[in-house]
Amino acid sequence: MTVPTMNCPRCSARFTYSVQFCSGCGNNVELQRALCDFEYGDFEARIAGICAIAKFDKDRLQELSPRIDNYLAGIKPDYALRGAMVLQTNGVDNPRVTTILLHNLDNFNELRDEEQAKLLNAVSTMRNNPEVVSRLKSWAHGSFFRSRMLCTLGAIGESTAKPFLEYWADRGEAGAIAALRLFGIASVKEISDLFEQVQKTRR
Repeated sequence: MTVPTMNCPRCSARFTYSVQFCSGCGNNVELQRALCDFEYGDFEARIAGICAIAKFDKDRLQELSPRIDNYLAGIKPDYALRGAMVLQTNGVDNPRVTTILLHNLDNFNELRDEEQAKLLNAVSTMRNNPEVVSRLKSWAHGSFFRSRMLCTLGAIGESTAKPFLEYWADRGEAGAIAALRLFGIASVKEISDLFEQVQKTRR
C-alpha cells in the first residue's frame, strides 16, 4: 500500500492541511488528508481520519480494516472505547469496534455516567447484532438500568426485541412503552425524552 502524502492524488500538487480542494486542479483532497491523518496523526486525528475515509471511500476503508483493528488493539482501553464509540456512530464497520463495544457493555456498571450514555448511543446503531440485543435484555432484567436498556432496544428496532418490550410494557415499564411508540424510528435520546414524559404523566 502506497504511503500517503499531502499531495493531490490527481496532479501531485502539494496542498495545505486546511484546504478542501487542490489549488492546482480543483480536485477534492479530503480523502487524501484523511489518509494522512490516519497514517501520521495523534489519537483524535486518526479516529477522525478513519471516519472521513468511511465517508469518502468504503473500499479503502475495507483495505485499512486490519490496520484499524491493530491500532485499536494497541492503545489504552479507555482510548479504545472512546475511539470505538465514535467510529460506530459514524458508520465504521470493523470487528475490533464491535468487540470493544460488547466488552464494555458487559461491564456497563463500571463505566462513568457520561461513558454509559455514549456507549448506549453507539450500540443503538448496531443493527442485526443478536449479541447486542441479548446483552441489553440481560441488563434490563435488573431494575437499576432497565429503562435505559429498554430505550436502547427501541432505538435499535430489532424485531426479535419487540416481544421483550411488549412484555415489559404490559408490566407498566415506562421505558418499554416509550420504546414501542418510537420503535426503530428514533434515537436513544428521543426515546429517553419520551420515557421522561411518560413518567411525568404518572406522577
